Amino acid sequence: MKSAFFCGAASAVLASGLVLGGCSSDNGDPDASEDTSVDAPTEVTPDTDGDVSPEVVEDAVEDPTEDVAPDRGPDVGPPPFVGPRRITGGIDLRALERRGVELADLDFSGTTHLSVGFATVAADGTCAFGSDGDADAIRSLIVDGGPAVAISVGGFGMGSEHFSAVASTDETRERFASTCAALVASVGAGGLDVSWETPVLGGIYGPGGDDDWPNYVELLRATRAGLDDAAPEGEHYELSFFGPGDLLVVPPESLREAVDIVDSAATLSFDFAGTWQLTTGFASSLFAPFGYSVDLVVSAWRETGADVSKLSIGVPLYGWAWADVSSRDDGLEQVASGPAPGTFEAEPGLWAYDDLEPIPTGFERFFDDERQVPWLYSNTQQIFVSYEDRVSMQAKADFVVAQGLRGVVGWDMSLDRGGALLPVAATVFEAAASED
Repeated sequence: MKSAFFCGAASAVLASGLVLGGCSSDNGDPDASEDTSVDAPTEVTPDTDGDVSPEVVEDAVEDPTEDVAPDRGPDVGPPPFVGPRRITGGIDLRALERRGVELADLDFSGTTHLSVGFATVAADGTCAFGSDGDADAIRSLIVDGGPAVAISVGGFGMGSEHFSAVASTDETRERFASTCAALVASVGAGGLDVSWETPVLGGIYGPGGDDDWPNYVELLRATRAGLDDAAPEGEHYELSFFGPGDLLVVPPESLREAVDIVDSAATLSFDFAGTWQLTTGFASSLFAPFGYSVDLVVSAWRETGADVSKLSIGVPLYGWAWADVSSRDDGLEQVASGPAPGTFEAEPGLWAYDDLEPIPTGFERFFDDERQVPWLYSNTQQIFVSYEDRVSMQAKADFVVAQGLRGVVGWDMSLDRGGALLPVAATVFEAAASED
């Protein structure tokens, strides 16, 4: 799984050919975009006990949970989903080291599954742990009654460098399948998550190949067989994959086949905007009148005919912060000078949710009722922050239920060490299950 959706790589399209928005071509000119200002914003400040409470500004709603708008998205009829929903917490062991965070610091409340990365894949297809300490770290997470643990292989950046070549031959596919299955068995994990980022489009390592998606299907098919061969009698190793939010280059039949092979899938439905752009925007809109949104990504998956009852949406456990932002429209869709200093010195612009609740001093909270996402703005510091909070998480969990999806994947757990956001989804899913 990666932590950046690079707007500009391509536009998502439905199977029918409808383009799902795309990147703004206004080159940062605030007058070139549709007016996205929000009337009567809600200012939210922390209570003395650290909880968030609203203060009415003009005609704003008094209860922030009222921000959640019901009955959005296409009418899909009765949800096809059957069975318990899942709440997956993503863990990047390299990021933990980089940020000075220990596994013991993380709160897994509300999670049903953990996806722990990243194992590596070599040019010959061999799957291996990324570091000598990874096996012990994963074993420490496997406890009776705790979340099911899967090993994630690949990931953003150079972690996916060799996937295109490995997926292209029977020999390398078989080696990938057998060695990955051996890793799962060696630590007693419950399955494998394949995070190839990204077929065809490639990444910082270069472009992929035109046949990547058909080859990906065969790689998943071989991996399914390898996991079945390695599983002890009477046990089942789960297989999942983290798919794109942008389906422009994805053949519908390949996505359908891939989803049929695996136990579950997740989609990169966040980082629609970020500090790699110079104009502020929303990183994880649930709905949108134009551009990317979770709703449009899910609609694209549904239009391919893929079984979306296996699909979880990705949700960010962090915010993106821009610096030197005008106070016009409370900072929304304004030109910035670049990223603001982040929670971690080496990751400018990235703010952990731990630093966003309670709301930082000098910031006001606003909420876009149409997109169902919040933002923060500091007039004195001229910083704009797009992020996920409890209210928008509840809206996304409600959307999962309404659309008959599998669940949510939170990325990543080191950025919400207090475990504030994923339990919100757990509460929504528990309530929905009690009504079934």
